[in-house]
Parts: sequence; structure tokens; C-alpha cells
Amino acid sequence: MVMKQNEKQIKFYKIILLVIVIAVASLLYDKPMLVSAADVAETKRNDKLQSVSEEMLEQTDSWMIKWHSAEDMRELPGVTIRKEQKETAVQEVVPSDPGVDITYWLSQLAEQSDITYIHPNLPVHVLQQDIEQQLEKQAKVAAVAAPTTRPNDPHLEKQTYLRQIGAFEAWKTVREQTELKIAVVDTGIDLNHADLSANLIAGYNVLAPNKLPQDDNGHGTGVAGVIAAAGNNGIGIAGILWNAKLMPVKALDQNGDGTERDLGEGILQAVRGGADIVVLSVGLYEHSPYMEDIANYAEGQGVLLIAAAGNDGQQLGGRIAVKYPAAYPTVLAVGGATTDNKADLRTNSGPELDLIAPWKVYTTKLGGGYHYDEGTSLAAPQVAAAAALVWGQDRQMKPYEVRTLLKQTARDIGSKGHDNLSGYGLLQVDLAVKAKTKLDHREPNNSEKSASKLPLQAKEQAELSNSVDQDWYYVEAPYSGEVVLKYEAILPKGKSFDPVVVTQLVNGKVRQSETVKTNGKSITFAVNEGKHHFKIAFANPKSATKQAYVLTNQFRMKADRYEPNDKMSQAYVLPPRTQQVVGNFHKQADRDWYVVEFKHHGELTISLSTDTVRIDPSIAVQRSTGKLTVYDKQGDGKTEYTPVIDVAPGRYYIRVYNAVSSEASATNGEYKLNMEYNRTYSDPNEPNNRSQDATTLKRGVEHLGVFASSGDSDWFTFRLDKDSTSQINITGIPESVSVKLELFNKKMTKLQTTYSNKQGTLNTEARVMQSGVYYVKLVSDQSFDHQFYRLNWSYEHLVAGYRDVSNHWAKKEIVALTNRKIIQGMGNYRFAPDHSITRAEAVSMIVKAYKPIATSAAKRKFTDVTQQHWASQSIARAVAQEWIDGFPNGTFRPDQPITRAEMAALIARAEKLQLFTPYFKPFSDVAISDWYAPVLHTMKGAKKIEGDASNQYRPKGKASRADFAVLLYRYVVEK
Repeated sequence: MVMKQNEKQIKFYKIILLVIVIAVASLLYDKPMLVSAADVAETKRNDKLQSVSEEMLEQTDSWMIKWHSAEDMRELPGVTIRKEQKETAVQEVVPSDPGVDITYWLSQLAEQSDITYIHPNLPVHVLQQDIEQQLEKQAKVAAVAAPTTRPNDPHLEKQTYLRQIGAFEAWKTVREQTELKIAVVDTGIDLNHADLSANLIAGYNVLAPNKLPQDDNGHGTGVAGVIAAAGNNGIGIAGILWNAKLMPVKALDQNGDGTERDLGEGILQAVRGGADIVVLSVGLYEHSPYMEDIANYAEGQGVLLIAAAGNDGQQLGGRIAVKYPAAYPTVLAVGGATTDNKADLRTNSGPELDLIAPWKVYTTKLGGGYHYDEGTSLAAPQVAAAAALVWGQDRQMKPYEVRTLLKQTARDIGSKGHDNLSGYGLLQVDLAVKAKTKLDHREPNNSEKSASKLPLQAKEQAELSNSVDQDWYYVEAPYSGEVVLKYEAILPKGKSFDPVVVTQLVNGKVRQSETVKTNGKSITFAVNEGKHHFKIAFANPKSATKQAYVLTNQFRMKADRYEPNDKMSQAYVLPPRTQQVVGNFHKQADRDWYVVEFKHHGELTISLSTDTVRIDPSIAVQRSTGKLTVYDKQGDGKTEYTPVIDVAPGRYYIRVYNAVSSEASATNGEYKLNMEYNRTYSDPNEPNNRSQDATTLKRGVEHLGVFASSGDSDWFTFRLDKDSTSQINITGIPESVSVKLELFNKKMTKLQTTYSNKQGTLNTEARVMQSGVYYVKLVSDQSFDHQFYRLNWSYEHLVAGYRDVSNHWAKKEIVALTNRKIIQGMGNYRFAPDHSITRAEAVSMIVKAYKPIATSAAKRKFTDVTQQHWASQSIARAVAQEWIDGFPNGTFRPDQPITRAEMAALIARAEKLQLFTPYFKPFSDVAISDWYAPVLHTMKGAKKIEGDASNQYRPKGKASRADFAVLLYRYVVEK
């Protein structure tokens, strides 16, 4: 969606004082205010001031202001300029005074009439896919005889994706491209990699301009290897381009993170450096007018942008969307393909997707090696390399023509033509390097029946081949809204523009017809959800010949039926009942306000869901006499919930907005605001006034109740099938009310009595109870039905006398060592397996396990271990055995947690292990020179310890009681 905002649409944050006056007055009068026409005009501008949220301020530390032109750029009072991009008339700025009120500062910026927009400098991240270990094995494929064009790189057989895209066949035609420059805007490239260095040219480091663009993450190096690992050099792998000019541009840090400004600056530096193609394996879900300006500028300079679509397809399902910048019309969006030539469902799909290429590759690795990697980040560079091979054969082509050629030669693997899962199909390099761009690859589409699908948010090339030619298209509108078609004729020198007529048809009937008399004109058509046909033909067939053109298609949602409701004073009135509201955010920084007038006490639960990941749902609720409470914890595309809200008679305001950014752009997608309201509190467990009518308690289920009268009693029952600890917790009791709980066994013998406290809670102590049936009686000293009490019952089966190990991963070892009286609990029937183990606890377990003979040697004394210390004897024995020692200052620090490395060393000394010096790292986070390396190497060799999935041991991490018990068990019991 393109946001070319005029001055009326983009000014924001003006005159904060008026906003405050309006908001305060609205609260005081508890009803919408009546204001003058002048006031309304002012508040339309002021309303954007509300969009500076706490979440937004946490996301950014700088802002980007777009001027009308580079000539307008200047210094402003109170503003410090960090960077300037004159090509796009953008400045990155921060307040000169760090302590300034940011909303006031932004409002002052908005007063400048020649500023187009102010946009937060949001974070971006590489699109990296986690690689599972099984990817390390790759099936071998049969060799293809091509003696003169097959490179001699030894790992070529692991590059199975090359055969999928026809690279071997393409190499018979062309294998290198050193006339074009390909920029990889990423984490940098390993400048010393033997398989890349020959193909690298001077680059740029956006993060540290005085330093080389050396990769410190590995992502950019992997991308570079796919494009141009040196081919036929006898080492490693072969890139799709054997010889190339690869420009490393470092815009992301060692974690793969950066900002929009960094990414935009990286693209601009690539353009300034003469890049012809820019590869972007990075993305975000928020539409950014700044990034779109950068993309359009690059296109205008004749630079082709290629970007990864994203890797969240399976995770997000139907809410998925192509990430930006791939989703912009001037950027070639690339998804992933499986090894059997199908669309990989992990790809971010959508109408903006252009092509797919293999998801899994074998490529260069930071530090000089090679590895398997996967994701759309590795699919995009395959398309970039193909574009270079194609473009190098005809340097007169425009970026859109290169895009068209790659799309028209793709292997259609989905529904005919374009589809959201695979775009136009699977990249085929061999066909692309042999083909010529068809001015209109959609032909025949000369009738409504043969109409070609026009993807949303796309820029497509076509041609009216003669005076009577007609080009028919259809658009599938996902919602009601507007389709904006921009017709740009491609005119040879000296050729004048021939006007055309664009006609919209629905069910065969003309709905709208417009004549394009000036080249580059955009026409807006109202559409309902569904299929709409469009016909393009010459306005004056007798005088026209033929005309190539580029057609840009954009879709904008129609405002929902609740608009205008952008302010509290404009809140749309909803009835006080359970209901669903379907709305959208059809404009920048859209806020939707609703108001409900409740006449009775009740219970309200609100949820806000969305059908697109481009929306981060945020709910805020405010009683007319209270404060606004925000609920925004779930993130992009995920449903947001409020807790149960106890409502009293009165007016409640509800605000919803897209929290992906304080100035979120208009988004094609809907939200569903679900309100569940219960008018009165009735006890769902009644009748339960007698033991024989008792409600059965279930663990994990919250039981709600009220007391209809002071004599009301509520009975509950539960059954334990094993000896367990049991506990009851009750909340929601009014402070003025006293509730008594009585516990009985099956014979109705009273076992326990507990009263609620002044804080409105009642908690029974955890007690050991034998298997059987029990009853709970609740009595209140007065009635209350304006809120629920909330009863939660929990139990934990006892295992070896503990209540917290029945489902623990170390249960077997803990039970075994307990039975041997080597370990014991922490009190209250708990072992606390996940608590850090202290030096005193570890020594106590060791001594009980190995039972060292007491020595008559003089005991070393520690200032912090007295004879009365519970572990003093164990400490003395362990020190005498030289299993452990104190610290130079004479302390032992018995309560200090031990590390995982210290745990292993302590047990190794007690076990008197013969240690072996490692010649390689036993774990990825353990160096050979580390003091504990021999211990860990020896124990790993004996299969007593292991690392996690990434082969890390975390030696400096704190050891838990469970960790210690398991390792001790493996030596004391298993041996």
C-alpha cells in the first residue's frame, strides 16, 4: 500500500494544549463535547498527538522527518540532526534536550508546513531461519555431464538447489557477470573468506563508516555465497555467478538487528556506490513511508531491489503477510520452495509475492567454512544472481523489465498465473538467460473470459499491441475499498501519448469508466469484496498504433461503518450486551473509540483479534471517572485479551488501535472486537448449600461464587487418588466481608478452619492428605453479589515425600538419591529441583554420597562457617579431602550458588577421575584453555554430561539442585 500523503493527511502533533482541554472537559462532563467548527479543524490535527505511546517510545530513540524537497531541509531549534539523506529529503533527528517532553517536541516539529511526515526509526532484523541438525545430511544426486561448464568445486553435490532452478543448464550460456554491481545490504560479508574474496569490491559500513563492512553475524556471508561464491576454483562451492562484483554493505549489527534508518542508508550507499542490484534479506511487518520512499528512489535510479518475503508462514497461518520492503510494488518479493518444487508453507505468502526459489541451500559460513542454511533469506539471493545474468546480456533493460522477464520465465507450480503461495512460480535461471522480455506476457487476455489476474500492490508491464487491442484484467478485492490503477505508458523518443480508457465491470456490467488523458494518471475505483474486471483500450483507436505500459495496482480499505470515531468525544455508542464489532484501521495512526453505558453491575471480558500480522492489536479501557488502562502484551497478529473486568453502572470507553507503531500506516486487514458481558452475578454452582449438593472442585479451574445472603453456605468436594498436598486459595472477597472455610473428611470430621484476611483473600496452608474424599464449606458473615469470589484448588502428588517432582525431568534421579538418604528436601514437602544449589548443599550431598573417612588433621576454619552451621561437618570433611576449598579472605561462602562447571569439578574430585586434556572444544561455549575444559571433556567422553541442541554447556550458568542430583546419580548409582 503506497502512502503518498498530502499536507492535509500527514501533519500531526499540533497544539497539545487544546487536546488536553478537550480530553479533560470530556471526562468532567462524561459526554461528548460540542465544539465549534474551528475547534474541530484544530483537533483533527491535534488528535495525532495521542499516538505517541509508551510502547513506541521504548522502540525508538530517533525519528525521521521527510521534507517536501531537499531544498527545504534545514536545522530547527531544539533539534539535533544525526544523519541526512538528501536523495530522499530525509533527516534522522533527536531532541537536543534529552529531558524534553517528547510529545511537545514532536508537536513543534509538526508545526513546520514543509515537513511531509515524521516517522519513528523502528528496529529491523534479518530474516533468519533456525536450522535443525537433520539438515546436515543431504541426499546425493546424480552428476550431469557438462564437462566444459560444470565447475570443479568439491561441495557442488551438496548444492542441490542449483539443479532445481536450472543453474547447470544456464551455465552453458552464461556463468559470470562482472559488469554489474550487486550490493548485499545485510550484516556485512566475511571479507577474508577464500571462496568470496575474489568477487568482492569496495563496500560500506553504515554502523561504523570508518570500518570495513566485515560480517560479525554470518547472515550476510551466507547470502553472498549463494550469489557469488567463486566458481570453478577448486574449493568449496560455486555461486550462481562464478565471477561477479559483490558489494558488501553492513547495515545490521552482530545480532542481525538494525533500524529503518540504517537499512535505508544502506540502500542509498549501495545506489551511491553504483550498485545495479540490491539484495535485502531483512524485513518488518509495519508499512514505512520512509522505506517506501527509499525503494521508489532506487527504482528511479535504475536499481533493482530484491527482498525476502519472510519465514513465518506456518507460525502465523491465515494472518500471514509478506514483509516489507518485499511487499512494496517496486521490490521483487521472493519466497521459498521445497526440494520437490512446491511452495514452502513456511514462507510469508500474499498477493505481493513475485517468485519462489529453493528454501534450503549449502553456502559459505563466517570464518571460512560452509554450512546448510535455509529460509527466504537464501531464496532472495538466488533471484538476485539470476537477475544479474539476465540483465548483463541486455544493459538497456529497466528494473521492471528484469522483474517481468524473471516472472514470465518462472515455472508455474500453483494455480495458473499468479497465486499467493508461489507468486508467478519457481525461478528458472536457464529459461531466463535465453528469453527475451515479452512486452505483454499475459496475452491472450483480449476478453473478459481470458482476463489475467492482476495481483494487489503490484507493478506489471504490458502492451496494447495494436489500435484495437484490449487488455483485460481482474482483481480479487479481499475487502470493500478502493482499487487505484496507475497507467504509465513507456514511450519511445519522439512518440506522443495515446489516451486510453480504463473500464471497471462487475458481473459483465460497466460500473465506472475513466479516460487517461495524461501519462502517469491514477484512477480510483470503488470495489466490494470479490472479483472485479478491468478493461484497458485506446480511447481513439483510429489514431492509435501500439503502446507499452506499466500498470501499478494498489488497494485501500474502505472506512468501517463506525467512523468517524477517532477521538473519545466521537466514540461510537454500543449497546450493553455481548457482541462483536468488525472494524479496520483504514488510515494512518487510526484510533477507534467505542463507548458502552452499563445500567447494572456485571462482568466484562474484551478480546481483540485480527486477520493479519500487520496489525498488533491493542485494547484500552477507561471508565468515565477513571484512568485509561492499556492491554497490549501479545504482539503482531496475536489476539489481545483483557482480564475479567467488574463493571458498575456507568459509562465505559474502549479504544483499539494498531500498536505496531504509534504512527502505523493504513492496513489492509480487519479486527474483531469481542465483548462478553454478564449483567448480574449469579452463583453458577447453586444449589450447593448442603454437603450432598457439593460442587466438585477441579485443579486448574477457577470456581466463581457469590453469597446471596448472610446465611448462605457454599459446599465443595474433591477427591485425592494418592497421598498429596492440598491447598485452597480464594480471592475477590470484599474487604468488609469475612469468609470462613471449614475442611472435612468423608466422615465429616472437621480437619481445618481458616478465615479470610483484610485484603480479601483466604489461603489454606498446604497440608499432606491421604487419598480419599474431602468436603469444603464456605460461610460469609454478610451477603455480596456485586463481585465474584474466586476459588482455586490445587494439589500435588507426593513422590519420595516431595510435592514438586512428580512431573519433573529429574524425578528418577531425585527419588533414587532420596531413598539412599543422599539428598533431602527444603521443607514444606518441596525439593525445589529448579532452585540454584549452594556450595553448602552441594558439599552436603557429596559427603553423604561418598562418605569420606573423618580425618584427624587440623580442620581449616572459615569466618562464615561456625560449628553451629548445619553443614559445618560436611564442609570440614570435603575440605579435608581437597574436594573443595574456601576463598583467600578466609570465607567459604556456604550460601553462594555453584556454577555448572564447579559442579562437574566437585564431583570429578570426589570421584577421583583421571582427566584428559581436550584437543578440540568439548562444547561450543567451552574453550580448550578454560580451567574446566579437561573435566567437561572427560565427563562428556564418559557420556555423563551433554550439551543442548546447539552444543552449549553453559559452564558459567548456575547449577540447579536437579542438575546436581542427576550428575551425582550418574556417578554414584549408575556406575
